[in-house]
Amino acid sequence: MRLGIKHHIVNNAGILAGTVFIVLVLITSYDDVWKQTSSSVGANILLSSILAILLLFAILSKKKPINFDFVDIILALLFIYAMIFLFIGFNVEYAMYNARWLFLYSIAYILGRRLRTTTDRRNFYVAIYSIALYQAFISIGQVDMGKVFENGLSEINSNKIKGNFSNSSMLAFLMSTGILIGISFLKKKVSAYSKAGVSLSLLPLFLILFATTSRAALLMIVLGIPILLKVKWKYMLLAGALTISLFLTFKKESISGRLLIWKVSTEIIKDNPILGIGANRFGAIYNKYQGLYFEKESSTKEERWVSGDNYFSFNLPLKIIIEYGAIGFLFFCLAIFFLLRKIRHDLSLLSLLAAFFVFSLFSYPLDQMESSFLFFGFIGIGCSLKESVKYKMPSNYIKIANIIFFIFLFFVVLTEITTLNALKNWERQKVISNSSPKSYIRSLHQLHNKLEGFPEFLFHYGAILVENNKTKTAMEPFQLCSNRISSSSVYTYLGICYEAIKDNDKALQNYEFATKVVPNLFVPKYYLFLFYKKMGHYHLAKKTALEIMQQPVKNYNPKILEIKEDLSNFVRK
Repeated sequence: MRLGIKHHIVNNAGILAGTVFIVLVLITSYDDVWKQTSSSVGANILLSSILAILLLFAILSKKKPINFDFVDIILALLFIYAMIFLFIGFNVEYAMYNARWLFLYSIAYILGRRLRTTTDRRNFYVAIYSIALYQAFISIGQVDMGKVFENGLSEINSNKIKGNFSNSSMLAFLMSTGILIGISFLKKKVSAYSKAGVSLSLLPLFLILFATTSRAALLMIVLGIPILLKVKWKYMLLAGALTISLFLTFKKESISGRLLIWKVSTEIIKDNPILGIGANRFGAIYNKYQGLYFEKESSTKEERWVSGDNYFSFNLPLKIIIEYGAIGFLFFCLAIFFLLRKIRHDLSLLSLLAAFFVFSLFSYPLDQMESSFLFFGFIGIGCSLKESVKYKMPSNYIKIANIIFFIFLFFVVLTEITTLNALKNWERQKVISNSSPKSYIRSLHQLHNKLEGFPEFLFHYGAILVENNKTKTAMEPFQLCSNRISSSSVYTYLGICYEAIKDNDKALQNYEFATKVVPNLFVPKYYLFLFYKKMGHYHLAKKTALEIMQQPVKNYNPKILEIKEDLSNFVRK
């Protein structure tokens, strides 16, 4: 009997979920900011379309009542809470921009929830392992083996080893995840040839993992492998403690930077304890608080040195409580508690989720599409195991819910297609930016309404206006951008805009605050110096110039040399 496409899509859930993950990795792994932005929109179109197709099949088929347990209900409440707060809370104009992440989380969870059989889960794990191996071989090509063989492993530059990803952290996460899946394969009852093949394929994963020097990813396997091998908890805790103590002596500046971020983040929690600041809004507000922190005399010289424009919490529990408040954090903890009770006998899944949590304590996996998809996919798999039924939704209610969600997704896809076309148009117009700046500015103005939810576009639009002496017009895009991404650069540009409209008080306020957000940067202080000089405050200008000249250089670039030369000439005069 011939089976239609519906049968293959619905009944090969593992292959479908695995294929979606592979495609997601391939279409979102870019360094370029525009490509990252457009690929995230494209990924949302892909995922929403797949889910809409599944819903359509569910609407047309005769479904039995669906069983729910506590984890399903709690996660549904968390999603509804986040969506309501997103669309009625702060910065509603960015709701769709932030909602993309909630769509990704929910779609990954639903796809994982459908992996009810051992075969489905195996196919999904095979897909993850395959893409991890693919990225490992790409990364091996990024290692300068000549230098390594000549001078040893110390010659490996971990910053350049990142596969197709924008940073090495995501690559390291995928390597550790692949290693845990590979070891779980070795525990299965398979032939000796299969075990030998898997063992050999693990070697490049280990090589690239160590080459990335990611401490968080190494901690993943330090915890995950003992869980797979059923090592006693006291030995696991000992190994973890020794590993953490060893890592504390490695990349000390990175550790100091995270401690600063966590310290500043506590101030955000104090101001927004119950409801939080809204989904995916950490990057919109963190740098404002960092600037306020450095206005205090209690900040240390080391903290000012390691600081930078930051958009990530580097700690998942901290991110949850900041963005969703105590209410959302309670939902999240309850969901994880009931989930761990369900999966405690599935060592493969338990090791993957435990490893993810360890990684999330020191990194930002929920701000990366690939790791977010895996996390909520794993949670969905956990919910599909040994269902403890608490509530059954009748088939008629299921159809009504599916129809409503299908209509919603239909409009989401249409909106995202329009947005993607606008992003592509922006990329095409960049070609004429140098040859015909006036025409380019007109094009950006036309795209403004369609792309005003993207801070990357707003910042670029404002910067182009300033470069072409249309500083007064640049005020609006930079003000909108500051509501989505607060950074030293945005505040510096706002200072330039206020100066152009003769609002010197606000110009000075923004220039000064830009120097506080990241105290070790030269450019914001240089613009403050120029403002003092223009206003005739030569004493303050000289004081600022001397401060800049005495400041150590963290990252050299030609602009700093130009700034120091200009300041030196001013001081001599």
